[in-house]
Amino acid sequence: MCSYIKSTQNGIVVSDTDERLHEAFERLCEHIIAGRLPVLRFGIPGPRSLGTIVCTDGNKDSWCGIVLRVYDADTEGNQKDSAIDDEHLSNAVTELLMVLKSSGRYKATNLSIEPLRIVGGRFTATESTSSSTWRERAAQLMTVHEAQGYLTSPVTIVSDNMNVGRRWGDIQDVFGGKWLPLIDLYNRTVTDMVWVRRDGLPAFTDALARVFAGRGECEGATPKDSKNPEMRIDSGNIEVELNAESAIRV
Repeated sequence: MCSYIKSTQNGIVVSDTDERLHEAFERLCEHIIAGRLPVLRFGIPGPRSLGTIVCTDGNKDSWCGIVLRVYDADTEGNQKDSAIDDEHLSNAVTELLMVLKSSGRYKATNLSIEPLRIVGGRFTATESTSSSTWRERAAQLMTVHEAQGYLTSPVTIVSDNMNVGRRWGDIQDVFGGKWLPLIDLYNRTVTDMVWVRRDGLPAFTDALARVFAGRGECEGATPKDSKNPEMRIDSGNIEVELNAESAIRV
């Protein structure tokens, strides 16, 4: 696509029958429609991203992660009221944003969030026997891995398990082997960890995790790494892209 754009800028006529250009343009449109790339709006300032929130939960059988983008509502060209009708979800997000504001990291007066992605899957039989803290940490590692293309710094992990915010002193003992690349990615990506009440945003993540638990048998919940063929992906894992217009403003 870039080579064709450069050619047209230099005054070279590009044939409209060129299949490579057609395929490149289709891929670009697919990414924009799916929300993976913002549409270019020349002359119109877009919202100023302030980072991403990753809320995770791991129960006995399954795990889930919700990725939300935080931005300054004052920089959004089209100021609309929230399209979210769910009062419980709105209250949960409002509570979370208040916690984030109190940390001093977010200086904007009017914070907004928009959902970007939901990922999740089932744990293996062996993983299901691990401690609740292990499963919560595993949910964080796998969510960051699955959604890494959607994460912009600073990345804040949100959980209702206080232990996940503490130093993972036993990480080498309980997360060896195939988990090491995920741990390295986590350490390079995550900025902060925030504990919130279970009846807030984590309650929605827990409910979605239970949905993943009912998706039948699976090989394992460990994400697949193309560079490591020994790592398998859960056949019940799902990735869902959310409507970017479902923004909640506070």
